[in-house]
Amino acid sequence: MYRFWILFCAVILGYSPIASANLFTFSATVDGVHQEGTYNFSNAEEAIRAAENGQFDHLFPAYTETSVATVAINFRGLDVNVSYPNSGTSVVFEIPSLGIVETFSGATRDDSIDDMVNFIEGEGGNITNRIQHALVRASAVDAVAGNPTSIQSVLAAEAFKAGAFNNTMRRISKKKERRDNKNSFSIDPELSSLKAGNYDGTFYSFPLAYTINLDDDPGVAINLRLPITYTKVEGASTYSVGAGIDVNIPVGAHWDITPSVWYGATGSEDLASGAQMVGTSVTSRYTQEMDGYNIIIGNMAGIVKSLGLSVGNYEVDPEIENGVFKNGLLFDVPIETNMWDESSIETSFIHTYFTGTDLFLNSYQEVGLTFGGLNVDGKNYKTEARFGLKYTFGNDYDSLGLNVNYSF
Repeated sequence: MYRFWILFCAVILGYSPIASANLFTFSATVDGVHQEGTYNFSNAEEAIRAAENGQFDHLFPAYTETSVATVAINFRGLDVNVSYPNSGTSVVFEIPSLGIVETFSGATRDDSIDDMVNFIEGEGGNITNRIQHALVRASAVDAVAGNPTSIQSVLAAEAFKAGAFNNTMRRISKKKERRDNKNSFSIDPELSSLKAGNYDGTFYSFPLAYTINLDDDPGVAINLRLPITYTKVEGASTYSVGAGIDVNIPVGAHWDITPSVWYGATGSEDLASGAQMVGTSVTSRYTQEMDGYNIIIGNMAGIVKSLGLSVGNYEVDPEIENGVFKNGLLFDVPIETNMWDESSIETSFIHTYFTGTDLFLNSYQEVGLTFGGLNVDGKNYKTEARFGLKYTFGNDYDSLGLNVNYSF
């Protein structure tokens, strides 16, 4: 609860006051003497290159070009060792948890570091992919998967929202009212403050959607989506963009099915992370009108898989494949206001679970609250606006966000 209220203040005030940690830290042993060092490197390559002579002797004055030295690096949660095992120029790169040990021997120690960096950036082939694969489990802030702001989670969340809780789709499914006899465009920006492990960050999302109503087949609609996100964690930037297609198909008076296909790409040179993702899912929405309120039950099952991508100097494919399951419940309570022709308060709960590749977060939950309404002209829908608050939480992860949805 303490983390919730701190995040609430962070969202409202536009900053995160929680004490944070650096994404890349290390300690070193130089000629048998252990020295601790915590330095704020802005990206992955800077952290690895800290073992170069010009950097290392500045950070640890006892170091010389013939020193025996070992550097223990915390690489976004993955333990990496870089060592000079003797007085020569060779450098050893090791990840104990993966059984990876590679030696690089250049004309100088700096040349050996260059060879090691080139190896990590993609020349390592399958070993590089194994490192990326391990990071989605070890890192709380990976760009590809393992947390709610990753491209995998964003794509799955957008598909579920389109099929289960999307207001435009829900209106279209009310065939007897035929409120949506025209196509509509919607924007749904979100700003969130997050605490992932020991790291603080901010998440910006700007999803766009265009819904095509098929008048010849009441209740059937095609939804085209374009989610765009930007994440800033401890100075490291991540960019992502996606695309999705959903088809709303009524199968009963209260029941609709929405198959979806989706694609996205994300990249962060700062985090040395990135991939393309493709996926498909089927979402079920059941709506029950009660006395004074409505209940919407949403369930989704899907699969998602990573593809290779070039991110700056990095060539990566983390080889991720997951099943994704989402289950949600939404209560829609109509109220009277002077702001819209029809107004309501909505509360929702969504549980997300991933199978397959082991992730930092295999499951997490989301609680939402929105207030808004729509304006109508006779039986024709005109515009709708909703304002919301969303809290997402999981094991060692909290995020609180504000969002606005506007469709016309």
